[in-house]
Amino acid sequence: MCAINVKNLKETLIESYCKIMKKFIKNLSLLAFVASLGFMMSCNEDEETFDAPILTIESTQLDSEFSFEGTPGTPLSYTVVVASEAGFNTLYGGGAVIATKDPGTTPTSFEFPVSVEIPATVGTYTTEYYAIDEAGQESNRITVTVEVVKGIVTHTQTLLGGQSNSQANSFYNAVDDETYNYATTRDEKSASVDFLFFYGNTNLYTIAAIDDADANTAFSAALQSENALGSSIIETRNATRFKVLETTAAEFDAIETDAALLNIYGEVAAEATKVNGLDAGDVFAFLLAEGRSSKVGLVKVLSVSGTSGTDRAITIQVKIQE
Repeated sequence: MCAINVKNLKETLIESYCKIMKKFIKNLSLLAFVASLGFMMSCNEDEETFDAPILTIESTQLDSEFSFEGTPGTPLSYTVVVASEAGFNTLYGGGAVIATKDPGTTPTSFEFPVSVEIPATVGTYTTEYYAIDEAGQESNRITVTVEVVKGIVTHTQTLLGGQSNSQANSFYNAVDDETYNYATTRDEKSASVDFLFFYGNTNLYTIAAIDDADANTAFSAALQSENALGSSIIETRNATRFKVLETTAAEFDAIETDAALLNIYGEVAAEATKVNGLDAGDVFAFLLAEGRSSKVGLVKVLSVSGTSGTDRAITIQVKIQE
């Protein structure tokens, strides 16, 4: 019968047991890692994600490029709209915070109305808008451009009487939209007179500068004066000059800016001392004397009236540079 070494058997059994346990623990750890990885992936799949906010601008005044052209003082209105899945948080305009969410709310749609008056200084002004949502995501950016252009002054309706019409003044201040009679012009206001109205058998309904020869003849005859508009009697005779245009009444009505007015005026200088044969709907240009700031203006004839020297008249509308 063989003898069994109990000590060696014990050591062998212990060594085998240790190997089995190490393998078991290793496999158990691998299973635990796989299980935890699956759990983490499951968590990521369940986490909610949101699209970045979208910013738009709604306006009847801005064009498709979000730009606007206007004269100083013109009102401009538009609305900045933010659509946000995660909820609106902050709106920026011009690099500064201009709106934040109300406490305790997370609106998915937010509207910010903008109402401004165009600045007095001619130039280009821009404002960039963008928003941040509750998830910290930034929206697209939109830049609003405002082009401030020089405006014009419109005198809507002015009646001028002929040289023999004592019921309506004949002399006109185009800058201030004022009319004067002959005596006031002669004694006080000649420096403010830009043009006058007279009616002649040849010239018919006529607008002229105070230094026009035919105007002097017409007023001299009406006032029984040898030289009614001469330099010896009228202290200041502003040399306003005119030119006939092919501009229609509708084109005249559409002019709202200095640039549009100058475009209609054109490159050819006004050189005539008068425009005659006028009738309703006619449009002509004038250039004021240097002493009157050399401003450019346009005149539309609204009506002509009268059948004799005592009631001849013309009604005009004037657009002039500021």
